[in-house]
Amino acid sequence: MTNGNGVATGKCVNSTLNETVGEVCEIHAWCPVEWIKIPSNDSYVASLGASENFTVFIKNNIEFPKFGVQRRNIIGFDNDTDLSNCRFDPLHPKNKLCPIFDLGTITRLAGVESYSELHDSGGVIQIIINWDCNLDFAVEDCLPEYSFQRLDRGDFKISKGFNFRYAEHYFLQNANQTTLTMARTLYKATGIRFIVTVQGRAGQLAAVPTILNLASGLALLSIVS
Repeated sequence: MTNGNGVATGKCVNSTLNETVGEVCEIHAWCPVEWIKIPSNDSYVASLGASENFTVFIKNNIEFPKFGVQRRNIIGFDNDTDLSNCRFDPLHPKNKLCPIFDLGTITRLAGVESYSELHDSGGVIQIIINWDCNLDFAVEDCLPEYSFQRLDRGDFKISKGFNFRYAEHYFLQNANQTTLTMARTLYKATGIRFIVTVQGRAGQLAAVPTILNLASGLALLSIVS
């Protein structure tokens, strides 16, 4: 008897197809079961294969209420046309602030060696937007910094990447329209999941506490002397 993909009913018979198998047992299960193996023929094309040049536009607004400062990550663009033509590039003076990202660029900066790694199994990529602002300077100098990292490891042997399953259930009626049989179509969705994390801090020199602390320090220094 071999293991099956379902709940055994307890009914078993000798196999008539292969004598080396021995007994085969009845199970309660959907048929056929999921086929996990990826086709190796040349005609197979991964669904995500053409998405490397797709773009994603991330709009981010932040506020530091203590200082009454609000900022957004669309900075340095004159109009919508100027904005739509840019693509994020960390080495370009202007495009390092561009909020439009190629998926291929995101995965490469997250440490994925080849975009094809994500074609079949998917993955989870974190996009980090960091606002670290010194408000003693001009508010215009409060700019976002982008970084990327892959959260799922690409070398997992079991259940690697990002994928999930969902099913559509329906009834089939026989030719005589006397019997209904429940059926389903099972889908396995594979994709790249992006998690956007926004973090930041802001600070500003306060004159009164600074003067008081400085005066207290000088007074203590005099006592010690």
